[in-house]
Parts: sequence; C-alpha cells; structure tokens
Amino acid sequence: MNIVMWIVIINTMQSTVDGDSSLPISRSFSNGVILSAIVGMYVDYIPGMKYDLMENQVARISDNADYVQRFNGLFGDPNMFVIIVCMALWAMFYEYHKGRIKTSEFLLRTIACTIFGMLTYSKSAMLFVAFFWVCVVFFRNTIKSHMKAIIILAFGFGSVYFLYSNPQWLEGIIYRFTSNDTTLSVDRLTTGRSELWSIYMDYMLQTSSWISGNGIGFLLPYGRGAHNLYLQLLYNIGFIGMYFYFILLKSVYKNSPNNKFIVGVDKIGIGAIICLAMIAFFLDLFLLETLYYMLSLCFIYMKKTESPKTTEKIGDLR
Repeated sequence: MNIVMWIVIINTMQSTVDGDSSLPISRSFSNGVILSAIVGMYVDYIPGMKYDLMENQVARISDNADYVQRFNGLFGDPNMFVIIVCMALWAMFYEYHKGRIKTSEFLLRTIACTIFGMLTYSKSAMLFVAFFWVCVVFFRNTIKSHMKAIIILAFGFGSVYFLYSNPQWLEGIIYRFTSNDTTLSVDRLTTGRSELWSIYMDYMLQTSSWISGNGIGFLLPYGRGAHNLYLQLLYNIGFIGMYFYFILLKSVYKNSPNNKFIVGVDKIGIGAIICLAMIAFFLDLFLLETLYYMLSLCFIYMKKTESPKTTEKIGDLR
C-alpha cells in the first residue's frame, strides 16, 4: 500500500506542478535541509533532541581505533543524509539556472551543503558532491564564464579553509579510502557492500528468483539488505516486476500539465537523475518515501519547457 500511495503522490505532483511552479517547492526543500543541518550541528545543546551514538554514526580514521562521529543532521543514518544533501544541491542549481537566486546566495548555500556532506565522512558523498561541482562548472550556457571563475575561486578558498580548520577530516577520508593498504580492493572501496552483492546474486542465480522475484517483505539473505536499489528490486519483484516498475515510472514522468510546451530535456534534470541513479547503487531505497520524492523533483527538473506566450508568438510567425 505504501508503494501505491507514493506512486499516486508522485503522479499527482507531475500532473499539477511544472518547472516554474516547482521553484517554491525546491526552495523550501533546500532551505529545510540547510536549517535542519544547522540544528543538527547544535543538537547536543537542545534538550530532548540529542541522539544516542550508534555504530553506523561513527567512522574509523586510523589503525589506532580512533573514531569520529559522522555528521547526519537530524537523520538517523549519515548515508540517507547524503542523499538529501545531494538533491538539495541540485534543487539550488535549478533555482540558479532559472534566475531565481543570485550567484552570491547560490554559492553560500551550496558551499554550506557541500560542507555538511563532507562531514558525513562518506566516500559516496565525495563522489556525488564532486560530480555536482563538475556539472556546475562545465554545463554550457548555464553559467557565464566569469561566474564560473568566481565559483572555482570560491570553492577553492572554501576547501582550503575547511581543510585547515578540520585536519581530522582529511586524515579520516584518506584512511577510509586506503586503510593503509596498498592493494586496491573493491570490497574496501564499497565498505563491504560488494560482498553483500555477491551473496544476493548467488542466491538469485541458485533459486532463479531473479525472474519473478521473492516478493516484498521476503526474508533477506543473512538478514541483511542488499545496499543496492537495483539488486533490491531484482530480489523483491524480479526482472519481470522491474520491467513494469520502470514502465510505470516512465508513464508518471510523461504526466505533465504542460506537455505541449515541453521542448526538450533540461541538463539540470539529467544531472540530478544521474546523481540519484548513482546513489541507488549503494542504498536500499525501494520502500523509502525519500526515493519517490527525489524522483518527482528530478522528473520536474528534466522537462525543458517554453511559456505558452512564447509558443503562441512562434506559431504566429509561422
């Protein structure tokens, strides 16, 4: 029932919200992420809001059993917080692309979110945030050349200041990537996820359950999630179910109040959906409302539209 409800909600958003009307939603979302992260930085001083330190909230930063707490804002899981931060970055880029915020505000808010993402000590956060900034700099016709130079300088100075004020962060990130081990290991780079992926693949091949799936809620191998949306889908609903699942999402994407004014695909939306697709390789998102909200935003951002007035003028000229 939850999945049906989320599909109905995402379909409703697609049928009633277009690019311009989604801007207040994007702004509220990104501002909410920043505000919650700021509150999360001072949660120890707020009575009744302090979280107990859990195992998945700490990261090892040396062989001497040194640990640091991973920043997760007001979320219980730092990895889920990374998703929220990354999509907030794309929401702000979309606002900037539409001319609704100035460069100074864009830089201030996106650099703040970048710092929040880095404080999770997540390897995936580094990958997705770096992908975002590469897109910001190299997307043509989105940002003028002198603005790109300003962004590069601001990001550079911001990075130097962040590393200077947080030397432990750099030490921790280097350790999480290398663990003082000179051999390159996929298992190490994926923080043990590749072993889980192998377990799931072996089970599905042995039982042929990859064809039609085991059903939602079926007992997980060793009681552990796949930490991969695509394997999670294959395990739960199989290849046949995945086919209809993506057909359903495609039909939802095409449901728009201004279909006749869609003139192409916006590069901001493409970047956002690629980022979300990469994140899905490392987390179980199938049964989480977060996935469907993010998909809804990405679908809206992908639709490149012209205003009705512009379209009418073009028609008159013809």
